[in-house]
Amino acid sequence: MTRSEWAQVAARIRAAYPGSSFDARAEAVYLDVLEDIDVRAVDRAVEDLLREGSPDPPAAGVIRSRALGGEPAPVAAAPVEVRDHGARKGVGWLGVVAAVALVAAAIALVLILVDNDGDGETITSPGITITRDGPTTVTTPTETVTEPAETVTQPEVELPPDTGTP
Repeated sequence: MTRSEWAQVAARIRAAYPGSSFDARAEAVYLDVLEDIDVRAVDRAVEDLLREGSPDPPAAGVIRSRALGGEPAPVAAAPVEVRDHGARKGVGWLGVVAAVALVAAAIALVLILVDNDGDGETITSPGITITRDGPTTVTTPTETVTEPAETVTQPEVELPPDTGTP
């Protein structure tokens, strides 16, 4: 079968399945599978398969089998649709795992760097030290900044004298 003969058969398949993934790349693959078969046998096979009313175009192997007089494969699968996802291919779960690992590492780092021994809190990171014990002090290699401690006062409330009875 020549390329021009196949183009006529392929046009019938495209017309029968306009929304399918049967495109120029699929046509080239089909031609590779079917080129050694007489175009009349391929055309008859396609005609028979179109009459079966499948919602998807017949696979090249099914057309080949039918054209050579054999029974079609039990499942007439459509051509595989090729989608190029580029660098995103397979990154979905990898991204989730990486994000979870990053959050876990950040939490572990904070837990290691925070000193909660009751005399204040010190957070140390390379080049920066933050101390909270009354006033907050931030120390970097170039400067030290101290903020006054925040004092929260509430108005005094007078309680009635204790009478000893509940």
